[in-house]
Amino acid sequence: MVTSKQEKQVPGASEYHHGRLREALLDAVEAQLPEKGPEGVSLRAAAKHAGVSSAAAFRHFKDKRAVMTAVAVRAHRGMAEHMETAATEARSAGLSVFSAKGRAYLDFALSEPAKFKTMFRTALLDETDADLVEAEARMTRLLLNDAGEDEKHAEIPAKSLLAWGAVHGLAMLSIEGGLPNTATKDKRSAILEALALLEPQDE
Repeated sequence: MVTSKQEKQVPGASEYHHGRLREALLDAVEAQLPEKGPEGVSLRAAAKHAGVSSAAAFRHFKDKRAVMTAVAVRAHRGMAEHMETAATEARSAGLSVFSAKGRAYLDFALSEPAKFKTMFRTALLDETDADLVEAEARMTRLLLNDAGEDEKHAEIPAKSLLAWGAVHGLAMLSIEGGLPNTATKDKRSAILEALALLEPQDE
């Protein structure tokens, strides 16, 4: 017999494997984001969703800033992986890496708007957190140059900086309703057309 949602048991704190409760809490916080936004999520609500006490949740995250920072880290890493995959595929196919990274950035923003906004809600984040600093640096390297991990002082192409600002700003406008009320597909196409104007001619 299929168990109903009402009958399905949520594991208690003692039933989670080591480290799994932390991930379950982050999953629960992310599930709140589309409806409540970064400012409205609650660690206590996440604990309830995960079937554990608030005390158990606060053993992993000391406050809301800590949990939102962890959510932002996961979002940065997810976007970076998406962009790295797109860049690798573009290189293999002899296509524009510049355009591939721009499309990947935009697609992540439009498909995960709540996570995207959280990444840049600096007032809610601990900007000194080592994991966040590393995740942001990884994104910056991807967006502003094609340097390797050890090439931290590579020159930043001006057009790459301008392109990042353009795609980020237009994506945020689209998410926040600042662009004309058209379908997401049409907004995506318009933003990509604008990005194409900034593509380096020698790539």
